[in-house]
Order: sequence, then structure tokens, then C-alpha cells
Amino acid sequence: MKVEKKIIRRVLERLYEVAFPESYVVPNLCGHLLKEKELNLKDDLPIEAAGQYLIDRGLIEESRNEKDKPQWRITALGINFLEGDLLKPETVIEPRELA
Repeated sequence: MKVEKKIIRRVLERLYEVAFPESYVVPNLCGHLLKEKELNLKDDLPIEAAGQYLIDRGLIEESRNEKDKPQWRITALGINFLEGDLLKPETVIEPRELA
């Protein structure tokens, strides 16, 4: 399955706009994105594929809530990506560079 860039971006945007710094329960996120007409989604498989890609790239992380449901949280790298600061995952920022 090909992962569409517009879905990847929308997952990141939703996690940042609505949930950050907390996590977003995946079924709830899927339900919201399925309602967005511009994404034209019929099921949540493309959203889950986008999430797996983002997890693999380190842009989001997955955990489980108290009801054992999966939840996603955007990482600092994911925020940097959204804001146009395209740091590569292997980039290391030394503390002195932040001052």
C-alpha cells in the first residue's frame, strides 16, 4: 500500500493541533479523519499505514492507554517536520547549539 502524503501530513497536524503534548487514541483519530471530505477515505487502513510510517520515521510514537487502546503522540521531530525545520532523524543537536 502506498502511503499518501496528504494523510501523513494530516495525521501530524491533528496530533499537534488537538492532542500535543498528550496522546490521541488511534480509533478516535481515525474516526475524525474519516469525516474529512478532502481526504476521501473509505476506511481507516490508510490512516493506520500513515501512522506506521510516521512511527518508523520517529515523527510519532505509539503507546497504550489504560483501556489497552493504541494511542499516538507527535514527537519533537514531528513538530519540526510540520514547522518546516526538516532535521534528519540522525541529526544530533548539541546543547550549546540551543543557547
